Amino acid sequence: MKNIPELMKMAEVRPELMEHMEKILMEYPIVDYMKYVYRNVPMYMLSLTDESDSLPMWNYYGGEGLRFGFDSEILVREMSKALCNKSFEFLVQTQVEYIDSEMPLSKLTLDSFSNFYVREYSDTEQRPILRKTSIKHHDGHNLEFFIDSYIKSYIKTIHFWIDDLLYRNARLEDILIGQEKSSVFKMIFENNKNVPRKSLRFKTDIDIYMLILAARYKTKTFENEAETRIVFFNYDIENRPTEEFITVNYKFGSFIRPFIECPLSMDAIEDILLAPSAQQMPIELEVYKNVLRNFMKKDKEFPVNTSQHEVRW
Repeated sequence: MKNIPELMKMAEVRPELMEHMEKILMEYPIVDYMKYVYRNVPMYMLSLTDESDSLPMWNYYGGEGLRFGFDSEILVREMSKALCNKSFEFLVQTQVEYIDSEMPLSKLTLDSFSNFYVREYSDTEQRPILRKTSIKHHDGHNLEFFIDSYIKSYIKTIHFWIDDLLYRNARLEDILIGQEKSSVFKMIFENNKNVPRKSLRFKTDIDIYMLILAARYKTKTFENEAETRIVFFNYDIENRPTEEFITVNYKFGSFIRPFIECPLSMDAIEDILLAPSAQQMPIELEVYKNVLRNFMKKDKEFPVNTSQHEVRW
């Protein structure tokens, strides 16, 4: 990854501002800005798997339950309609990429962002639509290239603000030094969100896709999960979605987990698969399968099957 002086040159920072800009970047580092954004823009995630009958998934997550199979097109359409109701509300579908945590960023390829399935609410059409990205990032570019672009955008935003304050006769040595971090980061966020010209829309996209990338990568340890994620977030640091809360119990203790509700129709469910332990149920399996069909108001042709894995005990 390029160093800050190199990125400042790429961002076309004027030579006379270089020294002051470096002080600002030391006082308001981009890592702290990213933490600020992640803290203030909560992301809500639905985790799915491409594995229809995986024994490790039954062991870790399924237990003695069942697995729903979804029609992804209907699922995303219904979730978009339910959740994306105003500007800057996004629903993203992305397949998780499993990586070696020690691998250099330059070795991690990154798909073109035009391949990401991102839906947003359109004020013009009054409904969720597929977002067209303005980022010129093509297949084959690596993650390092994108992160350098993200840092360069951050530098350009600060540079633009300095120029504007100098135009208003502010003293260079006073600009952005000693201010509260959160107020500076809020300014940067709002500046990127509400760009004044269409030609600068890429700055908004860079911020949005950096958030999306946080949901895209996991270590190879979890590769067997073959996970696809559907992520919802409101690109706004002040207006959080209405959250509900549930207490979750684990071996190491209990904690409160926030979530948001999203209504779905039964049309989104394609089939049901019962856990391996269903073989030990005290009632006849076919009877129970019909109970599930009736509960879901499905006809007798609706597929309800049992896992092919055997129970050891």
